Amino acid sequence: MSSAGEIFDRLVAHAQAKTASLVEEGALEYDDGAFLQRALIDLETDGVELFGDERPADGTFCADITRYLEARVGIQPVRTLALDSALAFVQQPEVNG
Repeated sequence: MSSAGEIFDRLVAHAQAKTASLVEEGALEYDDGAFLQRALIDLETDGVELFGDERPADGTFCADITRYLEARVGIQPVRTLALDSALAFVQQPEVNG
């Protein structure tokens, strides 16, 4: 299993792209998307050290990030983002194309 430090930047980047996509699709209101993007920038600035970069990138890590974001933007926008799916996506092995 990857460590939180190994996947943190990819997780944040994936969440930012997913947020933009959800707004474009209409699954997330523009204002909610803007607040969520700002919270993701704050998360990136605070860094993985806030959560522990050596810990496993597991469901508990994802739950801690979810709570961080929910405290800033509310539950519904973060549920729409589905961070658990994002975590699974960024843990897939990278394929050199």
